[in-house]
Amino acid sequence: MDPALPRRRPRPGPTSEDADTRLHRRFVALLERDFAHHHDVDHYADALGVPAPQPARALSGSTGRPTKTLLMERVMLEASRLLRFTDLQVGETASRVGLRNQFYFSRAFKQRYGESPQAYRTRVREVGL
Repeated sequence: MDPALPRRRPRPGPTSEDADTRLHRRFVALLERDFAHHHDVDHYADALGVPAPQPARALSGSTGRPTKTLLMERVMLEASRLLRFTDLQVGETASRVGLRNQFYFSRAFKQRYGESPQAYRTRVREVGL
């Protein structure tokens, strides 16, 4: 190589951070599509075409939360919207977000929001949140 010519730096290849960011974006899009029907991490790994541990590592690294937590946060967000903006019964709300057991749904909702689904509905409608 001629020392008078500037040395070219090799272009860096994709980093794992880039791959994790892409996987996170793909996961979020898939989650939006499937959250009401699929609550198992394996479904998302299969649909993304990656081994099951890969989404867990990527999502935990980018969000600081486990995949299952992200799934349930999305389910509970939709449940809270349905409770606030519709007149669906609690059992119907649970079914719409893919939780067939109303008691499990109520317990999970209370754990997330600190009150029962019905109490949440009453409160947010009273104060107009």
